[in-house]
Amino acid sequence: MQARQREVEEQSGSGLVDLAFALDVGEAEEDSSALKFDLTPIYRACHIHKCLGIQDRFREYYYNNWLLQLNSDLQISSVQPFLEYHQTLLALVAGYFIVEDRVMRTAGVKDYVTLLGATLRQYGYEVSTLLDTVDATKEKYHNLLREECRQQISSALASDTYKQMVLKKESEYQANVLSFQLQAIDIMPAFPFVAPFSSMVPETCRIVRSFIKDSVNYLSNDGCMNAFNAVRKYLDSILIDVLNHDILNSISDDALGVSQAMQIAANASVLERACNFFLKSAAIECGIPTRSMDRPHGILTAQAVLNTAHDEAYMRLLDLVNYKLDDYMSLTENVSWTSDDVPHGGHEYMNEVIVYLDTLMSTAQQILPLDALCKISNSIVGAFLSDSVKRFNANAVMAINNDLKILENFADKRFHSTGLSEIYKDGGSFRACLIEARQLINLLLSSQLENFMNPVIREKNYNSLEHKKVALICDKFKDSADCSNDIMFCLFVELVSHSSVAGSVLVEHIVISQLVQGPRSQI
Repeated sequence: MQARQREVEEQSGSGLVDLAFALDVGEAEEDSSALKFDLTPIYRACHIHKCLGIQDRFREYYYNNWLLQLNSDLQISSVQPFLEYHQTLLALVAGYFIVEDRVMRTAGVKDYVTLLGATLRQYGYEVSTLLDTVDATKEKYHNLLREECRQQISSALASDTYKQMVLKKESEYQANVLSFQLQAIDIMPAFPFVAPFSSMVPETCRIVRSFIKDSVNYLSNDGCMNAFNAVRKYLDSILIDVLNHDILNSISDDALGVSQAMQIAANASVLERACNFFLKSAAIECGIPTRSMDRPHGILTAQAVLNTAHDEAYMRLLDLVNYKLDDYMSLTENVSWTSDDVPHGGHEYMNEVIVYLDTLMSTAQQILPLDALCKISNSIVGAFLSDSVKRFNANAVMAINNDLKILENFADKRFHSTGLSEIYKDGGSFRACLIEARQLINLLLSSQLENFMNPVIREKNYNSLEHKKVALICDKFKDSADCSNDIMFCLFVELVSHSSVAGSVLVEHIVISQLVQGPRSQI
């Protein structure tokens, strides 16, 4: 009989069917009468308010009316002796719990513990301890649930290969992408499909989704008056204090490599987007219309926190790439600055740089920071400014120009072959990251360095160059004798006039240099 009763209750969960519930007061007695009560009006009202997105209003209405009913039922009769009246009183109380148990399990309307506490308080009973115990139990449960999720998430990160997932068939795509709304586009891709994230992302999504269901199930049984807000609080906690914490620990690991940092950055970005899925899942489990998630409150705090984790991973990636490029870009050691001829092709260091960047882009694609090429450009300009480079000639400039051409050709080719040209079609490219080095080389190869003094020409052809850097570099250029000392001196004065203190120091340096060295033609 209990099994049949439970089956009927589960079938009525949708609130769309008209059913009368039967409670048998006794076991398999022949011809025993059954106490029947019809909960259809409650289900119908609950379903209508849920569809309208105002279920909380119905809960409040239900709570207030039951409170009035319970207060009325608990009134002690002054006409009948208690010994005669107590059976009726206890029957009313028992009936309240019987009905309320059915309503809570099948319609999820209210918290009868809270309601009973409110009623007892009106009769002078102290119930704060009871309510505190209920709250403490809720916190204890979620602490245990969070600890379990922490272990699962830590295990998922520890076992991650930091390699992009390769999904070979549609069922795998459904289970690991569509199930968590991680797809970038709504079109089914060709297989095998290389996802931008590693295996820890869908595994983490499964853990968080399970956490949401367990939390909602507990809060529903506990009769929480506003389960969604409570679930949202616990959801933010698991994403920030557990997931984000573990991601940051991975980023700060001394053994972290470039490929790992790349994948962590990509994973954090995908998990940030997954926060929308998590919040909608919580809303659906709590019976909240998903359209309400479009309102300003429909955003998890964890979304911004995971965005910060992505930035941390990106910066760590950039540091690792820059550290490696510094090893290759030792121009002060790899370039002959006063060579009598121009080497055929590029320097050996540039070939190593190209091989490294090619390997980097093959695994990173859009994850690759464009700032890596900016680092190369800065290294080229920095080499001309280095104190260890006292003089350089036109042959050195032409040799570095050959290196720069190799790098620019590679940048253009890979920018289009990797599909990054589509991502950055509104602006930005690999070549653009090399603009400072390109403009400097163009200036040094020109026969008229004094054109840099012309504001129009400078804005058109050399707008990425800093005045002070140009002044110091030109002062080292051994083959700039075509410009008279007077023109060069005017150029320097013009360039440094933008800064009073630093400019004065630079002018003093240039004047002393000119006096000591004499005319360029004598060098």
